[in-house]
Amino acid sequence: MRIIVTLFFLCFSTVLLAQQKYTSKSNKAIKELESAVQFLQSENKKEALAAANKSIEKDPAFYEAYSLRANIYADSGLFKLAIADFETALKINPEIFPPDYLNLGRLYFKTQDYDKAKVILQKYIGTFSPPDKNKNQAEKIIKSCDFAKEAVKHPVPFNPVNMGPNVNSIHKDYNPFVSVDGETFVVTRTIPDGRSLSPTKMQEDFFISYKDGKNWTPSINMGQPINSIVNEGAMTLSSDGRTMVFTICEVFDDYGEGRQGMGSCDLFVSQKIGVNRWSKPRNLGPKINSRTYDTQPSLSSDGKSIYFASTRAGGQGESDLWVIHITDQGFTNPENLGPKINSSGQEDGVFIHPDNQTLYFASNGLTGMGGRDLFMCKRKADGTWGDPVNLGYPLNTSDDERTLFIDAKGDLAYFASDREGGVGDLDIYCFKLPESAKPTPVTYMKGIVYDEKTKKPLGAAFELIDLETGKQVVESFSDAKDGSFLVCLPVGKNYALKVSCEGGYLFYSENFELTNPKKGEDAFRKDVPMKKIGPGEKVILKNVFFATDSYELKPESKTELDNLVTFLNKNATMKIELGGHTDNQGAKAHNKTLSQNRANAVKDYLIKHGIAADRLTAKGYADEVPVDSNGTESGRANNRRTEFMVVQ
Repeated sequence: MRIIVTLFFLCFSTVLLAQQKYTSKSNKAIKELESAVQFLQSENKKEALAAANKSIEKDPAFYEAYSLRANIYADSGLFKLAIADFETALKINPEIFPPDYLNLGRLYFKTQDYDKAKVILQKYIGTFSPPDKNKNQAEKIIKSCDFAKEAVKHPVPFNPVNMGPNVNSIHKDYNPFVSVDGETFVVTRTIPDGRSLSPTKMQEDFFISYKDGKNWTPSINMGQPINSIVNEGAMTLSSDGRTMVFTICEVFDDYGEGRQGMGSCDLFVSQKIGVNRWSKPRNLGPKINSRTYDTQPSLSSDGKSIYFASTRAGGQGESDLWVIHITDQGFTNPENLGPKINSSGQEDGVFIHPDNQTLYFASNGLTGMGGRDLFMCKRKADGTWGDPVNLGYPLNTSDDERTLFIDAKGDLAYFASDREGGVGDLDIYCFKLPESAKPTPVTYMKGIVYDEKTKKPLGAAFELIDLETGKQVVESFSDAKDGSFLVCLPVGKNYALKVSCEGGYLFYSENFELTNPKKGEDAFRKDVPMKKIGPGEKVILKNVFFATDSYELKPESKTELDNLVTFLNKNATMKIELGGHTDNQGAKAHNKTLSQNRANAVKDYLIKHGIAADRLTAKGYADEVPVDSNGTESGRANNRRTEFMVVQ
């Protein structure tokens, strides 16, 4: 309720006190009131309250003393006492200070007395013609009253469970982050500041836990070079877990940390090296960071966008949500997410789900339950954002709800709360997300890339393509030291996966049919053997498709065939044989002709796209070279394939 105290001092002290115009004629009451104001200006609420009490004792009809005491009570969280004093003040003189109607309306709303809030605020607007800023605030609260009344009547399922002492500490734990594979849990934690002799002086570090069966290991400090003696907080990881973007404040290089900044809080990036090492954090630069607060980043699963909160100029309100995109040419200029999402108040706590379509954030400027509420909005087909949706009561309350993290499957949500029964000051809780608030589920593929013959781990590039649109969805890399990778797979579409590796390797092709959202429950473990280019080596083109009993290429085949064109252009002397294969169903002669025509269709495509005809041969094998059993449908599907073999 500090907004009430701020408003009070801007209006009450500068207008009434400065002009020495009081409703009391008691000099003793006035003297105590002025003492109370001085105590408040030095942030001594205890003495200010005592002086306000004495002022009221000297004159029980002193409007200004009741109004001042009401503000002290409100700022102390004693809302019922504050309401009583505002009500008394307005009975004494209903016209001397109209903004107190707005203050009282806020308190009625805060204490869920929605009908009284509407009545007092409508009177304020209708009687006093307040300035536009105050009028807009009053109208927003009236609108929120209507929303809150209905929300309380229709609560959403909400049963938060404390994450326990392995994740939480006796200190403040907040800004939770869970990796796409659900194996890593990171929180921001306040710990005693080693630079200060005061036991109450705190600073922020990251702490990390790992999944051990159904439990989490005890959290440990991530250590250097991520954590330092200054404040680090609000981190986000790329879907493969190898890029971290996070906030560092106090970035003035006062402590030899080499963390020079652009403003109060900046966004930094660090890359994972091997298993548990991280590179020295690097400032993302002046194109992203401003001279104000830039914080709470959220990295999209395709690694191409960073959403964040900023108080920079050019926004809609006090704090806005922005996005920058990462291109081959570098960072784009930050883009404001616009007035549909950003309000005249504060928006922060942004989180883009791995589906890359669902955005969660906190706002105190949009219609809600009061304080900061949590909202969700969906990206539309044209790329713009839909209307924000309040996540409902009791997930949202009259208090501040600041951040929400949703797991990849879209089932579980994590948030920080200081509710009773916790482990410490501020704890992480988990709850099952209501259906109305769920994103599109996401699954993943993880494994190791290695040389098929030597078994040596390899660093390789991953490219995930939406077969319907032909657009790249994810670009990622396996670790050059251990070959490990994790690729995020949003369900609901069909994907082509291409793995390529420098050093004379054939590319690897895979297909994922994820049109059924339920498949988001299952992860894929896939180790990828890479073959050296050499005569006789084969690659199955798993994303070349034909209609049943047809040799006409489906449009979805374009992505795979274009990959093959690129590969052949890079290996300009290579000659290949294109092989068509069927299962054992149907007449042998028919299958022979069909497989030959399919091989010819691929050859024709390559020739039309610039590959010399003398580098290509085509052969139909029918069912002569099976790679699986023809006794099952899945086996027959594997045998129906197109592949190429290196001839020279």
